[in-house]
Amino acid sequence: MPPLRPSLALVFVAAFAVTALGGCKNRRYPPTVDLALTADHAVIATKGKGVWTAGSAENGALGFGLPGSPSPAPRLVPDAPADVLEVAASAGASCLRTATEVRCVGGKRNFGNGFFTAVPELSGVTQIALRTEAAGVRVCGRSADARVRCVELGGAGSALPLDAPRVAALAAGPFGLFVVRDDGRVARVQDGFESPKTEEISGLAQILQVGVGDHHACAVDAGGAVFCWGSNGSGGLGDGTDVDRSLPVAVANVSGAVSVHPGADFTCVLRRDETIGCWGANDVHQLADGTTDRALLAKPVFGAFQVTGLVVGGRGACAAQKDGGSRCWGSNGTGRFGDKTTHDHPVPMPIKIL
Repeated sequence: MPPLRPSLALVFVAAFAVTALGGCKNRRYPPTVDLALTADHAVIATKGKGVWTAGSAENGALGFGLPGSPSPAPRLVPDAPADVLEVAASAGASCLRTATEVRCVGGKRNFGNGFFTAVPELSGVTQIALRTEAAGVRVCGRSADARVRCVELGGAGSALPLDAPRVAALAAGPFGLFVVRDDGRVARVQDGFESPKTEEISGLAQILQVGVGDHHACAVDAGGAVFCWGSNGSGGLGDGTDVDRSLPVAVANVSGAVSVHPGADFTCVLRRDETIGCWGANDVHQLADGTTDRALLAKPVFGAFQVTGLVVGGRGACAAQKDGGSRCWGSNGTGRFGDKTTHDHPVPMPIKIL
């Protein structure tokens, strides 16, 4: 079963590649289909209970019109499709994907005027990723033939294909937009909207999933090992040091990984045994270990059980569980965790949508 992706990402958190998550219905939680998390807002797709958003409404990213109002409680998105399979988010923007269409809102051009609006250039894609860049928000879609095309949200140009060969997955976040090719290699997509090019990341092979954070990225290979590269001042690369790395290095003390999810100077991993480990910065309880001490090596996260998916955004994280609910921890200054407060969460706390 595929794990939740970062956003963006996601993308929820990135951003944050995800399809539907399984979950047993009960009276407390509607099953989570997908969840995207940025540093400022969250987008939650549920089975049978619609799409919900919470947190900052910058550029109308919550889908309730302009000017948007921040919401520390989850709000039901009006007129959202009933069959949403995937959500994605980046700073000031959000997207929904069904089997036939993509709808987005926000960005520097205020696409949709605060309401989720169709992006016809991406109709029928099987995965989406979006990233807020200096020039605007780039939205990319992977089609069934393993090709990728990208468009500027609200821009005048048409969708442009990437120069990458067959692509197995997309990953996006503040640190960059990446593709996992079907030969297991990884490439970074150059910034900008004209003639997008890709550049291969050396030292990676048999990669199944990539996660992208604010200042670093990580990848999981077919054997469940994790590799990270980028800034490492708080130990977010997990190699036991705080030395920056321009090329991928192996994460120490982690095995059996299903997916990896970098944030702002910290990283979390979902393992095959449905447990979570995190490392790096911990100033607002990103590691959920009861302290604010950074960790150069992975530490277990307690309080999230039977985890089926994971997203990280900014200085916080959320986990989807088999009971259908989601639990979040870390920074909550914008109310993105939807608990009707702006208090940080030192331990995983449930998001309640009824």
